[in-house]
Amino acid sequence: MTETYRQREGVFLIGVCGEYLLAADQKGREYCPYLTVINETSAVLWKHLAQPRTERSCVERLREEYEDADAEMLRDNVHEFIRRMTENGYLTAERTEG
Repeated sequence: MTETYRQREGVFLIGVCGEYLLAADQKGREYCPYLTVINETSAVLWKHLAQPRTERSCVERLREEYEDADAEMLRDNVHEFIRRMTENGYLTAERTEG
């Protein structure tokens, strides 16, 4: 089984003065809070998750962005981001064979 994650429909990234917010429209608010603040690294992941992605794919994306970062730290950060965003309804998860 492979688990993929993607942005929930109705949730949008807003960048203002170097700060990033996830905002849910009426449809998105059925599943998640209206607003949440995320950091720059989370914004990179959010953009990557516009399409269904595995946790591993997200780690690889951050390794491209932050070449000098510790690989284990990136894995931990991606895992925590996906867990928190899925738990709070901003991401959807789907299991597929393969």
